[in-house]
Amino acid sequence: MSGIPYIALLFVFFMYLWGPANEEFGWRGYALDKLLTLFGLVKGSALLGFVWGIWHIPWIFYAAQWQSRSFHISPVWFGVFVLSTIATSFVMSIAYILSGRNCFAAASIHAVSNAILGLFYTDIPLAGQNLALVSDLILSAVIAFTVLVIFRKRFFARFRDAMAIAEAEEMADRQ
Repeated sequence: MSGIPYIALLFVFFMYLWGPANEEFGWRGYALDKLLTLFGLVKGSALLGFVWGIWHIPWIFYAAQWQSRSFHISPVWFGVFVLSTIATSFVMSIAYILSGRNCFAAASIHAVSNAILGLFYTDIPLAGQNLALVSDLILSAVIAFTVLVIFRKRFFARFRDAMAIAEAEEMADRQ
């Protein structure tokens, strides 16, 4: 019995490393700065969220994944998943910028999102659950909006700083 908590912590640690931690070094640590410089916050975060959602297409071919079960009930479910990654991308972009461009903040939100989506799509019978579909999308959008409203002053100050740093790094890369 005393080994169970350690096993659970080890499981959580490796699940964090396996998905969110390594993905976010690419999504936020590399791609987001470039997209913010090219397109700004809204378009850059939306584009990154779209690519991030599409990145998960292979999971629809792996029967053990909830994306596969939901896609086989209705491809609309995967479409809503992509829309929710776009909304979640805004939250993660905001957290990344507020934390001074720290990938850990985005990876932590990504990990929590994975856990919630896994529970949500595993515990709810998916067939005919249009309310669940709409709830997922609305919840992601409300969270993104709420975080931005609460932290707007601090966010926009940090956003200007992050943009200046990203542009300076982009200029240095060109030279």
